[in-house]
Amino acid sequence: MPENPYQPPSDLPPKFYTDDITSMPITAIWRIARRQGLLGCLFLFPTVLVRKAFKLRFPANHAVSRIVTLSPILDEELPSDIRDAFAPFEAACRAYEMEHVLSFRPPWIGGRSAVFSFWLDPSGKVFCNITRIDMKLGSFSKTATVFACHSRLDSGVEMHTSPVAPENWIPELVPPNQDLEPLAPETEPANVIDRHIRRIADRSGIIQFTSKTLLDEIVRGSQEHFDYLVTKGVYTPLSVAEVQRLTP
Repeated sequence: MPENPYQPPSDLPPKFYTDDITSMPITAIWRIARRQGLLGCLFLFPTVLVRKAFKLRFPANHAVSRIVTLSPILDEELPSDIRDAFAPFEAACRAYEMEHVLSFRPPWIGGRSAVFSFWLDPSGKVFCNITRIDMKLGSFSKTATVFACHSRLDSGVEMHTSPVAPENWIPELVPPNQDLEPLAPETEPANVIDRHIRRIADRSGIIQFTSKTLLDEIVRGSQEHFDYLVTKGVYTPLSVAEVQRLTP
């Protein structure tokens, strides 16, 4: 993975937070450890519990700050590998006559970076997000492209439909107003869109977005989720020295 392209502003750096396994609920820690097999159950799980008891989080490998504004990225500014990864998802969105509204980088630093690409359907009731995530920890690196469909009800409930691998599903970290239907990881993008449209077909009170109001919704939704994770203690603040270490 190349060095994280996002750089915080030099005049007034935002406050950065990191997530750490020790800040997660014990039930979530156990499921993560169990997925590592016998070694995870016998070594990782008790190690994390001890650090959790003494509030000793692991050194931060990455961090995120609260989104305030969205800085668009032009298609020609995206690396070719990201454009290639986005292509099948964009084709599915176009097949449903969706409009590309915005691509941007979230304010992540360190060993994790991403690009988000948002699309809006003609009715304004469904928007999709294609997310390209790059992660690096020491010599280990991983890349993933995630696709999800979203709608918001005037009751405040947010409906999501997305392929989700079982090992990535941590319900304890999901705010109570989120209604997610996880699909099999191999679900095709067009089938994800079709399933989401069928989910909302008989629902009333669905908010209809325009390309402009969707930008406000993206900021609002990301801030609400960020604040929830801070309140739950999942996000913990970094020191100035840690931020400087993660932004060479």
